[in-house]
Amino acid sequence: FFPMFEWIVAAGEHMKFNVALWIVLICAVRPKLRVPVILAPFLFVAFMVCFAVFESRHLARLEGYDLSMPTLREAMEQYIETGEGGSPTAILASRKYPPILGSWELRRYLGTSFFEFATHTVSQDHANVHEGYNKGHDWFEATLGEPMFYSSAFFHEYFGEKTDEPLGLGQADPDKLGPYTESLDTAQLRKMEYITHALGVKPGMKALDIGSGWGRFAEYLASKGAQVTGIVAAHDLAKYARRLNKHHGDRVKIIAKNFFDDLNLPEKSFDIISAIEMSEHAGVANFNVFLRKIHSLLRDGGTFYIQCSGLQRGYAKGYNNYHELIWGMYMEQHIFPGADSSTPLGWITEHLERAGFEVQAAHNLGMSYERTLYEWKLVWESKKDSIVKVYGEKAWRRWHVFIAWCVDQRRGGSTVNFITATKAGSFEARYSTQARLAPGAWVSPSAEELGKLAPRQGDGSVIEKCNFGGYNTSATPCELGDHV
Repeated sequence: FFPMFEWIVAAGEHMKFNVALWIVLICAVRPKLRVPVILAPFLFVAFMVCFAVFESRHLARLEGYDLSMPTLREAMEQYIETGEGGSPTAILASRKYPPILGSWELRRYLGTSFFEFATHTVSQDHANVHEGYNKGHDWFEATLGEPMFYSSAFFHEYFGEKTDEPLGLGQADPDKLGPYTESLDTAQLRKMEYITHALGVKPGMKALDIGSGWGRFAEYLASKGAQVTGIVAAHDLAKYARRLNKHHGDRVKIIAKNFFDDLNLPEKSFDIISAIEMSEHAGVANFNVFLRKIHSLLRDGGTFYIQCSGLQRGYAKGYNNYHELIWGMYMEQHIFPGADSSTPLGWITEHLERAGFEVQAAHNLGMSYERTLYEWKLVWESKKDSIVKVYGEKAWRRWHVFIAWCVDQRRGGSTVNFITATKAGSFEARYSTQARLAPGAWVSPSAEELGKLAPRQGDGSVIEKCNFGGYNTSATPCELGDHV
């Protein structure tokens, strides 16, 4: 049994090779076999689409769904369009709407995703970065809160004090759990403290933070004494990060470029490198290129930390993986366009090894992922009036679906992995990293010891933003960066 998610990833990762092989076969076979060879890939894709639609309906029927009802995606789109049908949390908890592949998913995959997964060019990144990240500083401040860190935090508290809610598949209502005492700020500080421990950060080290976002982790690294270079493709985020880190002076440099561009950085020039929930944008077709570039920039005794969100492969018996595929396709279309390498842990570690790394530790923190998104949901709901005033009801509801649907993934369909690696063959780095990350070697500081975040708006100076027209409405896409 080969789950559909495996087919999707394999198609994107090996498309270029398969197309080249197909062309060679067309030229090599006898003339009477040429038409079947030409038609073969199209017939195979048609078969897989039909099979996926059939399988999703079959599994939904076995789960007791009424297939005459609108699909889950249709119910969510109806909510976005009209606000009717209940909140996203209520729609998910009702278990009325079957999680099956429908017209929304097929149009997106066959019309856009299928070819973008296989090519994943810089020009695609240009458009995707604009749509995904140049929305406006107020938009993300109303999502991420004070931390302004677009990745899973590290919580110690998952369900709060109430434990009488059922926690099984599709049963628990996240709004009925709690109350919670641990704050998002504390959990993000703990995550950053853990990463600096995993990396073995020491004053004077040269650090590279890939996909540095609004500059929060660059700021934390600099506070530990590191000399930090941040790479971020989105124009707006680079400016925000520079303001946040202005008090560190020349200890923090933000480069506004795509990581695949020529960064003019010497090989083996960094002691530590981090990529925190940005590798999803590298793409399955380019993932080896991405990791090999990191390998070339890391000194031989250095340490690499990569944090990745991803889906399960779907091999579990009695488990309907289409719940996650449908959710993932919504995310890829509306929230993280181009983020097609949200893959299972095994896929990531295999590619790390192929690129010349040895994995020293990997932790699955999917429950922290869910708690983080729940905190973002509370922030987003509290800021509804101010967001609607600028961006409109539909834009607010579209993002509301994203956050609520992510919270629903506590069943394990989506997770986040904290992975630490060193260069294969580096004994010093291997020994010191394993010693740091051995079970029980790290104990989280208390909330008081973790302290407070540096203010997200830095010195409060005004910074221009690229997307003046509201949610994805700029007539001309912003530049990827200002190349400073």
